[in-house]
Amino acid sequence: MVSPWHVVCLAIIAVETVVGIAINTFMVVVKLLGLNNSKRINSVDVILIMLAFTGIAFQSTICLFNVFIFQYSGLQAAFKLRGAFNGLILFLGVTAFWFATCLSVFYCLRIVDFKHPLLSRLKTRLPVVIQRLLVGGAVISLVVSSPAVYFSLSQEYNHNMMSNLTANSTHERDAPGAPCYYIVISTLIGFCFPLVLGVTSSALIIISLCRHKRHMEQNLPSSSKARLEAHCKAAKTVVSQLFIYVFYFLIAMLIRQNNFQTASLEVTICWMVLLFTVAMAFILLIMGNTQLRRASESLLCTSKN
Repeated sequence: MVSPWHVVCLAIIAVETVVGIAINTFMVVVKLLGLNNSKRINSVDVILIMLAFTGIAFQSTICLFNVFIFQYSGLQAAFKLRGAFNGLILFLGVTAFWFATCLSVFYCLRIVDFKHPLLSRLKTRLPVVIQRLLVGGAVISLVVSSPAVYFSLSQEYNHNMMSNLTANSTHERDAPGAPCYYIVISTLIGFCFPLVLGVTSSALIIISLCRHKRHMEQNLPSSSKARLEAHCKAAKTVVSQLFIYVFYFLIAMLIRQNNFQTASLEVTICWMVLLFTVAMAFILLIMGNTQLRRASESLLCTSKN
């Protein structure tokens, strides 16, 4: 029998999904309208649009996965869909993580003054660097997540065979696992590497701003001071995103450990917290982007009137 708390958590997941899709759709609409008016696209707009589309797919998939597990996890034919869900969620989760890292890298190359020739060259070719990072992140996510489908299907198949042989098949089974070497490699490449890259970028931004802020405030004209304020706002956005994605990383690792049953209340709570974390990340993106913040303020004023 399903506990009332389980139903409440599923209802909260549904609400979080609707809110998250609305937030991401708002970001996409505002950015696309801005591109249509200005006829010019920059790297930040590309990253935010890609993040928004990924967020819509990620949140929708998690909601559908929880409904599927809640309703159909006991069916013998359901393991194929479960394997597909595992691979798709991992792909979208890693992709979102990489895209968020691309935002940190963009602000790092934009704000920090590098003396190394290679880094200076990357700074001058910033749009190309960001495009390659976005494509590379999507490719890495696909490579990391593809084996998850195979391992899910093969281990679920072996579980069913053993259950049939021993006549001990149960209605609710543990989630299909994966070999330890795959979990370690996929975690390092899919989560740890972009996390380290994001932490490094954020640290370089903070160090650079702390080092030059006093000099810039005293010696530069008002136009440059306005630029400094814009850089400080960008740094606050990156640092806030960093804390959010560290928490996201911890929750994702907890879910990946398969310590609980797939349809258990504990895992459902983890999914609920993960969706809340993703929604907060996108709200911070809106507050940190001038165009999105002004559009949201205008929308709020219109709704009040």
